[in-house]
Order: sequence, then C-alpha cells, then structure tokens
Amino acid sequence: MYQMKRLRWLLLWTVWPVATLTQPDTEADRLAQKSFNAVGGQEAWDGTRYLAFSFSAIRNSQQTPPIRHVWDRWEGRYRVSWKKGIDTTITVLFNVQNQQGKAYYNGVAAPEVQQKSLLSTAYRRFINDTYWLLVATKFFDPGVFRAAAPDSNTATTEVFTTSFGEVGLTPKDRYWFWVDKATGRIQQWAFVLQGNRDGKATYFRWEDWEALSCSKGTVWVSTRKVSPVNGNAILTNQVSCPIHIPPKVFENPEDGY
Repeated sequence: MYQMKRLRWLLLWTVWPVATLTQPDTEADRLAQKSFNAVGGQEAWDGTRYLAFSFSAIRNSQQTPPIRHVWDRWEGRYRVSWKKGIDTTITVLFNVQNQQGKAYYNGVAAPEVQQKSLLSTAYRRFINDTYWLLVATKFFDPGVFRAAAPDSNTATTEVFTTSFGEVGLTPKDRYWFWVDKATGRIQQWAFVLQGNRDGKATYFRWEDWEALSCSKGTVWVSTRKVSPVNGNAILTNQVSCPIHIPPKVFENPEDGY
C-alpha cells in the first residue's frame, strides 16, 4: 500500500521528460501487445464494425451532459451529439476518413458560417473521446513509439510509455501505462499533454471493466477513469457493439441510436 501511495505521489508531482522515443523496444512491444490482447486482441477488434458509447465527466460530484458517439469503424461514418445549453442538441454527421459532413441544431442544418467550426469540434471529440475508451487498441498505430519504463514497475504492474511522431492533433503528448502483470489490463495511466507547460503528469485509475460480446469475440472496455487526487472521473460508458446499425443513423440527425 505504501509503495502504491508513493508511486502516485511521485507521478503526480514529477516533471516528466517529453523527448520523442524512436528506437524499437521489444519489452514495450510485449507490454503493449499484452494490453491489446487483454481487451480482445486483433481478431475481435477487426471484426467489430459498429461501436456506440457515451462520454462525460464527473467534477465535484456533478456529471456533465453525456456526449453520444456512434461509429461505423469499417467505413468511417460517424455520428456525435452533445448538448448546448438546456434545450439545444448539436448533432454532427460526418466521415472520420475525410472529415466531411454536416452539423445540425435540433435536427435543422446549422448556418453555413458555423459548419466548419462544428465539424472541427466533432472531429476533435472523436479523437479525444475514442482515445479514452480505446487506447489499448492503438498502441501499434503508425507514428506511435513505445518504450519500457522498468524503474516505475511495481510488484503487480509493469510500465511502458508512448510518444508520437508527427501524427494526430497533439503529437507532443506523452503517456505512461501501468499494465497488470496477471491480467494484462491497464490499471492506470498518466499523461503530459503538449499544452501543459509545467510538465506535470495527470493520473487516472482505470475502473469498471465491462465485457462486450461482439461479432468476432469478446472485447473489454474500462468505462470509468478516476483521479486519485479529487475523485473526478471520465466516463466512457453505455458502450455497445451492435451487429447492425441502420444507415439512417448516419444520415438523419433526428434518428438517434
């Protein structure tokens, strides 16, 4: 217990180096593959075409309105909806492969002058929110560099870190992952984002794991990430992997899922 508390304290208050890692690291690759296998592995995820989930935050015991995501992972079709104020729902229907689509307020097309901004917001929500849910499936994406961090290992976990080439929206982000030795699941992660000037890491425990029966096997997701500092949390919940989603969900803003 003392070791884990000390680890958390060090993680929260240490200024981490942010140099990009470029050399292959077989130990890091082993841990990354172990984590990927623990959430289902290649065959199960390759066979999962549709994914739906909600993203929200809990701050000071208050939950933000959930942002609803629906994704056709094979064709890139995407639907994301969120609240603006009390009585307005913004829905954006687009394709993540080319970022082309259309935004709506309460089912009515948004003014043309606002379309570009809303599409950009929707794409950023896709990048950010799916990363919180699916990071264990993305360790071997092009431009991701992995390195072991054995000095951070504990009796029950092994640690590796990722950095990035010139890919994504924030390529200077840096992440650390504590992998459970027994299960391969991520127990916690830490990150220093490129906009963080003081270099201090933010830490979340990964909790509330759920199994989803998808078309090519079982996949696992952590639906709650909790800060040990203040109890605030990120929820990636209400997750499903339906075999079929009607095309109108990606075409009509009034046909939700």
